[in-house]
Amino acid sequence: MHNGTFASLESVVRFYNAGGVPHDGQSALIRPLGLSADEQAALVAFMRTLTGSNVGELVADAFAAPIGDTSSTSR
Repeated sequence: MHNGTFASLESVVRFYNAGGVPHDGQSALIRPLGLSADEQAALVAFMRTLTGSNVGELVADAFAAPIGDTSSTSR
């Protein structure tokens, strides 16, 4: 995900729905989600609503804040 492995949000949801890639030391809490195709589509649709036109401003604001500062300058 963070390295561009998946080309789409749908691919990321499928990856996590399948439980990711097992590895040594992985928590037993990490397991396949078992979402149906409709549930996966609904999750993707919901996540797409979380993007707004001010994302660039929010990111710039986050990087401008001192480490540990939880206030925002662009309210």
